[in-house]
This record gives sequence, structure tokens and C-alpha cells, in this order.
Amino acid sequence: HAEQRDIASPGTDLLAAIRSVFDSEKATRMHTATLLQHLIGEEDAPWGTWQNGQPLNPNQLALMLDPYDIAPDQLRIDSVSKKGYQLAWFEDAFRRYLPDRES
Repeated sequence: HAEQRDIASPGTDLLAAIRSVFDSEKATRMHTATLLQHLIGEEDAPWGTWQNGQPLNPNQLALMLDPYDIAPDQLRIDSVSKKGYQLAWFEDAFRRYLPDRES
């Protein structure tokens, strides 16, 4: 029998990419612009040419995260207050939509 695999959706791909960014940066919160910079910089990822060759923007990011009940909010990081995301807001979506990590 062939093993049946779930086909990844752009939403779950985005969640996995975001988890990877938070992990690699060892961050618990991140401004939207910083998160997008990391996502767009990923080689072999669709975020740099997301729509009509244009990179994923803050509004598209928020729209893609909306089904997971994740929305940006004002965050003060160092002395800068801008819209951003906290890692804790993603934990439930990571648990529900991403396969467990290999330990």
C-alpha cells in the first residue's frame, strides 16, 4: 500500500516557515517587517514572489494567518513599537497543523 500523505497547503507551509524563523532567531516576538524579511529571504520558498512576482506583504500575511486565529498586534521590542507577532500566539496552530518534530 502506498502511504497516503497530506498535501501541504500554503497556510501550513507558512506556519512551518514561521516556526522555523522563530526557532532560528531564538525569538519569542517579532515585528511583522522582520518576520517578512526572514520569510522572503528563504531560498526555495514562495514568499519572495508570492503574488504576481511580488513578495508577501503584511496584509497578505495577516489574511493567511486569520483562519488560524492569529492576528498582528502592537509590540514593543527594544524601544520600537510596531505591529508584530508573538510566538505564543502560534503554539496552538503549530500543535494542530504541523506534524510533530523529530526529536
